Amino acid sequence: SHFAVMAGLVALLHRDRTGQGQHVDVNMHAAANVTTEAGSYTWLVARETVQRQTGRHAGTRQTMTSQLECADGRWVNTGVPPRRPDDFVRCHEWLEAEGLLEGFHAAPLLLEGARRERIDLSMLQEDEELQAIFGAGREAMAFIASRLTAYEFFTGAQGRGFQVGIIYSPEEAIADPQFVDRGFPTEVEHPELGRSFTYPGAPYLFHGSPWAISRRPPLPGEHTEEVLAELKPTP
Repeated sequence: SHFAVMAGLVALLHRDRTGQGQHVDVNMHAAANVTTEAGSYTWLVARETVQRQTGRHAGTRQTMTSQLECADGRWVNTGVPPRRPDDFVRCHEWLEAEGLLEGFHAAPLLLEGARRERIDLSMLQEDEELQAIFGAGREAMAFIASRLTAYEFFTGAQGRGFQVGIIYSPEEAIADPQFVDRGFPTEVEHPELGRSFTYPGAPYLFHGSPWAISRRPPLPGEHTEEVLAELKPTP
């Protein structure tokens, strides 16, 4: 739906600037392919079957797991591992700050990643040293996660620019302090029921064009008469 909205907005901007409308053609098969993690196209083109990989994109080859158990028994998704020189710097500093540096055997590889001018992931299959550096970044995140509580790992990683998350239930997610601080949980009144319900609010913070839920969803048939009245031909 995000892509459909963006395509519609681009066509609208084009019309406003040029005065010409556009026909937005949506590829049904491409849309279906996205929802199946490239499964259909991978089979049609390469005759290969993608495999489900929990917490990661599906693929024809298994990748390193990204969901790990923390010290308190809760699980996290370690997300995208260090892949830029500054990522490896922050990862090394995090290990040091937690007093874990001496216990992590691959710490020298993190420094090697930090010294590189750039990390070219397109060379990952050909460059054995790069494979070791990249693997050390993933191992470091797993090592830290195993020594901290899930929330300590979550906030520590986020504060250092690593996109990770706790495996939350819906009830836990809506009560997370970060979501609450951003105003994500939104109370919406249902007058017909005499109470309110907590809805997920705006997914993003737009400072230039803020928005919020203004009312509950319409009931079945609630606006039928209004819509039909607008469709009646004018005399």
